[in-house]
Amino acid sequence: MALSRPTRQQVTHTVSPQLQIEVHMTISPEIARKAIAAAQILTNGELFASYEGKIPSDFQSALKIVQNHPQEFKSLILQVMNEMQYFPVVFGKLVKIRLHQQGYLASPLIDAVFDIERTIEQRLKRIIPNVIGIDTITSEHLNTGKGKNLGQKTDETARNLLAEILLLDFLVMAGFHTIERPYSQTLAHVDILAQKEKEMYAIEVIRKEEFSHWETLEFGDLEDCESSANLQKMRSLLSSVFKKKDDQFFV
Repeated sequence: MALSRPTRQQVTHTVSPQLQIEVHMTISPEIARKAIAAAQILTNGELFASYEGKIPSDFQSALKIVQNHPQEFKSLILQVMNEMQYFPVVFGKLVKIRLHQQGYLASPLIDAVFDIERTIEQRLKRIIPNVIGIDTITSEHLNTGKGKNLGQKTDETARNLLAEILLLDFLVMAGFHTIERPYSQTLAHVDILAQKEKEMYAIEVIRKEEFSHWETLEFGDLEDCESSANLQKMRSLLSSVFKKKDDQFFV
C-alpha cells in the first residue's frame, strides 16, 4: 500500500519545535520582485502613467500574494539578505527598521535586497578590503528614526549611504590607493581621502537632490546662463562656496 502524504498538522507534531521549518513557501523571490514593482508603480505617478494606468496582471497577482502573507514576505527578505556577506553588514539594520514602517513594499531599500545581479553586494566586495576605516560607514545611521511614518527618511538615509558606496567603488576601480574614510573632528567635512599619482584628494560626498520652488532660492532665478551679468553672479557665488569649502578642509 502506498504511503499517504502527511498533512501539515502531522508534520508539525512529528518535528521538534527547534527544527520546525516551513514546508511550502508561497512567496518566491520572483513573486517578491513583481510585488515590489507593482507597489512602486502604484506609488509613483510618472511610473503609473508610463504603464497607462494599468499594472500588469502578473504584478497584480504577486502583490495580492504578498499582501496576504506579510510575515512570510518579511521572512523571505531576511533570508535572501542573509545569503549575502556584505550587504547585511552595511544595510541590515536599515532594512529591519524599514520593514516596520509604512510603505515598505515600495521602498528602494527592500527592492535592493532582491536585485538579481546583487550589484551593491559586488561593490561592497570590492570596497571593503580596499578602504581604511570602512567600518565607520554605518555610523551615520545609528540613530535612524524607527517611527512608522518615517519610511521616506529611512529610504533617504539608504540613498545617501549608497551614494558614498558608489563613489568608493569608483575610486577603487579607477586605481586610487590609500583610500580612507576618516573619522575625525578636525576633518568633519571630509568624507573620503584618497591618493593617486602622489596626489592626495579630500572628498565630500553630497547626493544631488531635487528642490521644489527652486526659483525662490538665492540665485535660483538665473535662467539666462549666457548674459554677462548672470555669469558674473554665478562666478561670484561659486567662488564663495569654494572658499567656504577650502576653509572647512584646511583648518
